[in-house]
Amino acid sequence: MGAAEAAGGEGPRGAAAVEEALEALREEWRGHAAGARRELAAAVSALVARRPAAAAGDPVPRGRPVSEALGALGVRRLRPGQDRAVAAALGGRDALVIMATGSGKSLCYQAPAAVLEGLTVVISPLIALMSDQIDALTRAGVDAAALNSTLDEQGQRDVLARARARELSLLYVAPERFNSPAFVSAMRVARVDLLVVDEAHCVSEWGHDFRPDYRRVGAFRRSLAPRATMALTATAAERVREDIVRRVGLQDPVVVAGGFDRPNIAFDAVWAGGSGSVARRRGLLRSALVAAGEGKAIVYCGTRKVADETAEDLRAAGISAVSYHAGRSDRAEAQEAFRTGRARVVAATNAFGMGVNVPDVRLVVHITLPDSLEQLYQEAGRAGRDGEPARHVIVAGPADEAAVRRRIDRARIGVGQVEALVRRAAARADADGAFRLSREECDDDTDVMLALAERAGAIELTGAPGGGRAGLLLTEGILPGQRGELQRLVAAEVDRRRSGLAGAAAYVREETCRRRMLLEHFDDPAEPVSEERCCDVCDPPSDLVAAPLEVARGSGRAGAAGSGQEAMERLSHGERVRFDALRAWRATTAKAIGWPAFRVSPNRALAAIAQADPRDTEALAAVLGVGPWLVENYGDDVLAVLAQVRAA
Repeated sequence: MGAAEAAGGEGPRGAAAVEEALEALREEWRGHAAGARRELAAAVSALVARRPAAAAGDPVPRGRPVSEALGALGVRRLRPGQDRAVAAALGGRDALVIMATGSGKSLCYQAPAAVLEGLTVVISPLIALMSDQIDALTRAGVDAAALNSTLDEQGQRDVLARARARELSLLYVAPERFNSPAFVSAMRVARVDLLVVDEAHCVSEWGHDFRPDYRRVGAFRRSLAPRATMALTATAAERVREDIVRRVGLQDPVVVAGGFDRPNIAFDAVWAGGSGSVARRRGLLRSALVAAGEGKAIVYCGTRKVADETAEDLRAAGISAVSYHAGRSDRAEAQEAFRTGRARVVAATNAFGMGVNVPDVRLVVHITLPDSLEQLYQEAGRAGRDGEPARHVIVAGPADEAAVRRRIDRARIGVGQVEALVRRAAARADADGAFRLSREECDDDTDVMLALAERAGAIELTGAPGGGRAGLLLTEGILPGQRGELQRLVAAEVDRRRSGLAGAAAYVREETCRRRMLLEHFDDPAEPVSEERCCDVCDPPSDLVAAPLEVARGSGRAGAAGSGQEAMERLSHGERVRFDALRAWRATTAKAIGWPAFRVSPNRALAAIAQADPRDTEALAAVLGVGPWLVENYGDDVLAVLAQVRAA
């Protein structure tokens, strides 16, 4: 029986129909030989057993088999973690999904959206990413749209009309939409089956990228009462996870925690201070670029001025480079030049990267200290998203730490500053207490202070079409009873910023395995595993041990000892032929299913297979570094590649 028949076609959606539909889905997965499908079937069974009682509003399949939907999305096998997240959404369970950048978080909600009858709403701050994903979903036959600032008023009305008519399967929205009564009304008519909170760490005051608009997610969720809610993040320590669950309002969530390790990235750090540190940073940057060959690189700079100067310095050295920051009018052109390879390097502030998907970045360099370890990890994770070997280097020192600390202390975030902002809003409020601040008056600190004033009970923020901020005064200034709560909120914000700085500085300054420090920070109990070289502490690279102040033009072989290829270079000629054939197979396989290459198999395992040259499944399973997952899912393919090499 197919999923459509189980759901009862166009008839009423009662409890029996939903349970039959879910059973049909389980049967579909059981019918596939791949181990991942069997695991997913078991996951659905286990998760549905704990779901609330089915009701008339339950999500039901549209009639499209899940296997067909996955195939249309270009997926052959679900990765570990994706299966449980998809099962939770289909089973009507809330879920908290924590997966590293580039590990396939989006499929966790795209696959259910392609199957469920109701609407999937995805809250995301990444406007650039929305466009890319909508194009891919449309090609896969999924009706998808977005509501964000790139649409004019008529375009926004058209999208809302499609949602009310229940013509959409998936809708991306920016978080400021919560302030629009028209949007909230349309969502109630549309019947939201699955609510997705992407970049969910933005909801937490302890997250590294707190966004004031995200504070309304919980209220929005309660007003919609979706059958299931999924919160996704790439960087969430235990305190942030707990805050996400509480603020979003997840009920008994399935927690899917993928590994935070990025085995294909080598992590290096240099604590550089004293006289000559600027010249040394430039020398280290040039050395890292030489070691990266012709690969693309992102250089994160602390200020717009430094970004411009760095790009100019690299161009003078014969390296194609562009600058990217919020103060440049040619940002789109710079991004396109980097994406297409016309520019090998982009020197940027942290404005670059959110929603930018350039998979073949081989090197990310920080030449100053980020505000937090979360920010460092997120930006480092933009290297090697294609699964091939990549590298992250940070060069920072005491001057950077002092500069960030001064910025925190100078930030216009304090009880007095919040009170002054509320008085400014009151001075321009109308008779009903409504006020508005223009886009030019609002920066990050203003947004945070408005959020603090709202949480203290002094104002209520509303929608502001055209940009800026708007709201209603609830009190005349900050009342004495609100002042204590405001002091607590301000202290927590300052503490969060100082704690983030301390974590980033410790990462660079301490002589501890960089990979282990990252895993411990994100509460990942796994042992650090690297495909090739781990970090400068475990395996110091030659280009950072004694980097020259200036490096001649050209790629050459400088820094080869730090490139992580030493173990591969020990292969004999025959072993190298087998290794190259296995890598080619891995690249094709990974591309077909949308995985980073290392998720199929790390280089070390392929090298071990090439050396052992196994002739059957038992011999393959005995190779050091080859696990049962690879043998079960790709064993026959690997053996076939080796047989072809022998026959050549």
